[in-house]
Amino acid sequence: MNKNAKKIILTTWLLSTSVTLTFCQNITKQSMKANTLQPKDLDSLIVSYTTMPAYYVDYSNSGCMFEIRINDGYTEKLFDPGNSGGTLMPINTEILKSGKQTFWVRLYPNPGEEVITAKIPFTLEIGYKDFKVESGTEGRPWHSVYKMPPVVVPDSGLPYYEFSGEFE
Repeated sequence: MNKNAKKIILTTWLLSTSVTLTFCQNITKQSMKANTLQPKDLDSLIVSYTTMPAYYVDYSNSGCMFEIRINDGYTEKLFDPGNSGGTLMPINTEILKSGKQTFWVRLYPNPGEEVITAKIPFTLEIGYKDFKVESGTEGRPWHSVYKMPPVVVPDSGLPYYEFSGEFE
């Protein structure tokens, strides 16, 4: 390739790169002007909120395995035999918008068992703690938004149990 051809290719490449960079800079400047929310504005917006709820599922299980879903996302599942009592699990990441939320619970017998026989195999309560409220010596107050009705286990046991509901 001769020197003139190389100069033409190099000049063309530099011009196209310059045009592309200028175009991208203009788009970026326009985007920045359109987005007028500055960090200080965000801080003042957060301060203006009257509540800052952190939502939790409070559950306990005895003699069963389980799955919990909030808005069709797996929130918690226990497929190993064992009991847990008073477990608080945060669920804010599963709540994508304000309003009604759905949840679903399914209970299974422990491995090697055909049915669930525990008289109180599972309890569930959904609630929140407001982080705008100062925590005193007793901590932040619990605000219950949903409490699952008791699971009724017949004398013959349950092969599985399924429950769904909504909370706001």
